[in-house]
Amino acid sequence: MKEFGGNKVSTIDDASRSSTIFANHDPYFYAHIVLRANELWTLELDSATLHLLEGSVVIEGNTLATPTGLKLSSHGETLQAEDTPISLRALSDGATFLVAGMRRPRTAVGELTFTPFDSLKIVSKPWGREVWISGQHGHYCLKKIELNRGNRTSLQYHREKRETNVLLFGTAKLHFKSEPQIENDRVMAADISSTELKPISVLDIFPNTLHRLESLTDIVLYEVSTPQVDDVVRVQDDNSRADGRIASEHGGSRK
Repeated sequence: MKEFGGNKVSTIDDASRSSTIFANHDPYFYAHIVLRANELWTLELDSATLHLLEGSVVIEGNTLATPTGLKLSSHGETLQAEDTPISLRALSDGATFLVAGMRRPRTAVGELTFTPFDSLKIVSKPWGREVWISGQHGHYCLKKIELNRGNRTSLQYHREKRETNVLLFGTAKLHFKSEPQIENDRVMAADISSTELKPISVLDIFPNTLHRLESLTDIVLYEVSTPQVDDVVRVQDDNSRADGRIASEHGGSRK
């Protein structure tokens, strides 16, 4: 693992052959699961989002009778599990999905929700779009972030939000503050350095850490974070956007 202005970056040579844990700590769990045909995987989190990337899986057993036998077989299909243990069996070799979640006090009633990819919330951005896979969850957030070539996010930091980003496709630049003694809100262009990120890079960003991503190609990242999704301070933005949530980006339409 290397550190760039407080941003922690690690690389994974090949996550396609075996399961990989990106984060396993308070406040969230984040992993990339790869199963062989007929292999069984059991969820061990009290609250979790499972997002299918490749192949197909079937729910073998859980405490809720109705969804048993439900298949995930199309890219992007998502299960949200709350206080209900489930087991998934791979129907194809190399069945792959992301799982994000946490342990928390249990509620009285378990719940299991299936969402097709076309029903997930889209947030339009000047540089691309976000797909809110877990929706507005109260404890964590899983997003797919698509950044179009030649664009960049705000130069930003978060006061409370912590996040783990995984770059699965494309090449990007991470811009970071090279002079730690300078306050985030007072940085100048000369205080910013950059490093190149290639697949598969894991980027951990802690509160009050300045960062910006620039896409050298079209890129796809998957981000898991704490639930403060509107906690963004934009120090510099190519579209002069203010801090926090931009209401016009949350129209709800799919593009």
